[in-house]
Amino acid sequence: KHNALIAAGIFGIYVMLTLVMSYPVPTQLTTHLIGDGDDMWVHYWNNWWVERVVQGKSELYYTDLLFHPQGVSLRHQNFAWVNIALWLGVKQLVGGIAAYNLVHLIHIPLCGLSMFLLLRRLTKSTASAFIGGLIFAFLPFRMLDTNHPNMVSTEGFPLLMLFLVRLFEDRRPLRDTIAAGVTIAVIGYMRWQLLILAGFMVASYLVYLFLWEHKCWNWRKVQWLGLTAAV
Repeated sequence: KHNALIAAGIFGIYVMLTLVMSYPVPTQLTTHLIGDGDDMWVHYWNNWWVERVVQGKSELYYTDLLFHPQGVSLRHQNFAWVNIALWLGVKQLVGGIAAYNLVHLIHIPLCGLSMFLLLRRLTKSTASAFIGGLIFAFLPFRMLDTNHPNMVSTEGFPLLMLFLVRLFEDRRPLRDTIAAGVTIAVIGYMRWQLLILAGFMVASYLVYLFLWEHKCWNWRKVQWLGLTAAV
């Protein structure tokens, strides 16, 4: 309970800092979309299109609104499924533009919180973890790449590493095995290309354990990793 309160407080601080760092977005939440490039409109169009599909007005992977009248397949469209799902829910409360902006902004403090949780586990220091989370949350890339909300939403990476560390070090492998598998899935549904980066990250950690922490390995760990992949 104490750790949960600390995490909630840290998250609140990151939220307030996000509002400051993203100014003037908070004052234009319902009138302006975050971003200034073509991909911003693509992502908003994706949200709108999936909403039409949910309402039964369109097919998911085909549209005749492009290349009319023949239409075109949308199977390779850049759908950011996690963001779309969040947008569909938040839109009912605040409208489409504000929902798009809020979904974009929420990833910043979530990135900070996820890195805080990982670093607190590794360093056992709340202060160090807070600074690490601050750096990760407000990376220049994250703050400047305003047209790709699915590229800045990388909170799943520190969480995945946290679950893998706990899988090898703690005595509750089933919990962390399932959590790691679900996190990998969420990373993929955020943006499929992010799975490539996650793969490099996980592989590097496993190789490190094999070479320098080989006592952590046994057949049970291999089985738990297999279950993670299955999840």
